[in-house]
Amino acid sequence: MTAFTVWVTFFLPPPPISQTSTIGGGKIVDLQRIVTLPLKPVILEFLQNLVSVLSCGVPYTSLYHSIKRTEFLIYLRSYYSSSELFGFFRNAISSDPDFRRQVEANYLHVRTISDFADMLCMTLSTFQRKFRREFHVPVGEWLADRKAERLLYLLKGTSFDLCEISSYLDFASPSHMGSFCRRRWGKSPREIRHGGTTSQFVMGLSVEFQTDIKKNNTSTC
Repeated sequence: MTAFTVWVTFFLPPPPISQTSTIGGGKIVDLQRIVTLPLKPVILEFLQNLVSVLSCGVPYTSLYHSIKRTEFLIYLRSYYSSSELFGFFRNAISSDPDFRRQVEANYLHVRTISDFADMLCMTLSTFQRKFRREFHVPVGEWLADRKAERLLYLLKGTSFDLCEISSYLDFASPSHMGSFCRRRWGKSPREIRHGGTTSQFVMGLSVEFQTDIKKNNTSTC
């Protein structure tokens, strides 16, 4: 069990909330789904300052890590309720951390569920069963959510054209990508690109993905 898991388990006991509810501005589909929390300005500023400092070459020592981790946890406890935090972090408390790490380390490198099962040396049925037990959603739905996150990042946080984005994310065509956007968010890719802010999309995605897209930005349209 990781130190993070211990912290979440110790400080955030399960709150009595219904199977479908909304708490403190964070929307819950049900207890098996991830809670989305509003990004508080002070936390956004903290993350932006952290990125800025590290990009300037400040040594990332264990002392610095400890200080910033403590500061971040103080912000979380100050600006969100225990119910909100438990709902948000509940899926980080893993029953099978090795499997979760393998999934999160490799999902960018697979195109189908069968490929995913093969990569982890499992039968398709075993992989799907373990995945649902660990992530509480079907594999296909989880992969679609991750694809949506990457699509938002590419639309909001980069200048790649729509053909490049469509090709990179393995959509059959830009029009298929447009249909995906309209089903998910009720807007076209262009409307998403030119509306709203970018911070919550850009900062929420892994460095691995941001590096990967920069290596694969060749359009095939």
